[in-house]
Parts: sequence; structure tokens; C-alpha cells
Amino acid sequence: MNQRIFSFHQRLIEATISMGDSSTSEIVRAAEMIASSLLHGHTVFTCGHDGPASRLGQLFSDNLAVGTQIERPGFPALSLNQLSQNRLSENRFAQALFTHGSQSDLLLIISRGGSQPVLLKTADAALERDMKIILISHKDDNILIERLRYEDLCIDMSEYEDSIVNALHLQVLECLTELVDSIILGGR
Repeated sequence: MNQRIFSFHQRLIEATISMGDSSTSEIVRAAEMIASSLLHGHTVFTCGHDGPASRLGQLFSDNLAVGTQIERPGFPALSLNQLSQNRLSENRFAQALFTHGSQSDLLLIISRGGSQPVLLKTADAALERDMKIILISHKDDNILIERLRYEDLCIDMSEYEDSIVNALHLQVLECLTELVDSIILGGR
């Protein structure tokens, strides 16, 4: 058992270093996109299809809305998972975007892979609303990635194993929170 625990953490550390090396420019660009959207009075929406991705999207929305490191005013951020928690249809996030979203808002999609239909419909709704999209993708998200335009962004995590991708998603989102605060508020 000790060896399995060590092996898991070793793989996680190696993946974290690899992701940091390969995705730094995308993470910085994502933080700049989010900060710019917020500074221009727009809302950041988040969504994820399955349990872990939906909870991570909620966490990121909460981090933006209330802050984490310093006392600060809240930023407009909403979780589509929270807004549509009592609905099960594939259109639930898209319907929430059509109700609450506006042109130039930003959508952050956290995918666990497979170009899920609910995420495809959400991306289509965002495109119809002329919202910017940041996609944190995983395996077999090619159809979802193809939906993105030039001004959108994909942080591709398809090379990482399923057992650690949630931890990597969390690390990216926590890093984005800190970077957005730094861009908007200055400081360390």
C-alpha cells in the first residue's frame, strides 16, 4: 500500500510539473481573458459535465465571487451547474446561458473528456451569444475543441491519466484565481 501511495503522488507531481511547463502560456492567456472580461463589466460563467468537473466549476465561480487570498469586492461569476441544478436535459446549461448570458461574457468549460453533448450545446449557446470560451479539455474532446474560434482558448489536458486530471484541473483553477486577482488588484 505504501508503494501505491508513493507512486500515485509521484505521478501527480510529475504531471503537475509537466502541465506547468507545457501550459504556462495558455494559463496566463486564460487569466488575462478572465480579468479583461471582469474589468469590462462582464460575467464569467463556469460549467462542468460530471460531478468533479461541476464542483470544480462551482469552486472557481465562488473563488471569483468572494475571493480567496485577500479581502476584496466580489467579481460577477456564476456556475451554470448551480443555476440548472434541478434540470437534467442536455440543454440545461445552454438555457441558463440564454437566460443570464450577454455578449462578451466569458464561459469556462471544464471537461472530463468525450465531447459530452451537454457541453457541445453549451459551447454552441456561448458562440451564438458571442461569448468568449476557455475550455479545459481532456481525452476525446476533439469535437468540442473544433467548436472554438480563434479568440477562444483551449488548455489541453488530454495527455494526463484520468486518475489525476481532477487534481490538475484544481491546480489550474487555483492558479487562475490567483493570477486574476493579481492582474485586477495588483500586488504579489
